[in-house]
Amino acid sequence: MTSIALTLENIAASGSGIILDAKKYNEPQLRKIATKAFEGRAKLTLKNANSMNGHQLLNIAKAGKGSVVFDFT
Repeated sequence: MTSIALTLENIAASGSGIILDAKKYNEPQLRKIATKAFEGRAKLTLKNANSMNGHQLLNIAKAGKGSVVFDFT
């Protein structure tokens, strides 16, 4: 895992909301960040969500348990 992804996990776990470009991270990284966002009661917003397929989006959504916002604009 890249150090930036690990840093983002820690930021989300601390309760800070994060806005990320979904094109710049892979699904496993985003799932882990989403899980940490849920645990920290933070929001994770993913821009360019249309760059991922439905299965990937569903997996990220499940990991975040309501903490993830997908931006399709």
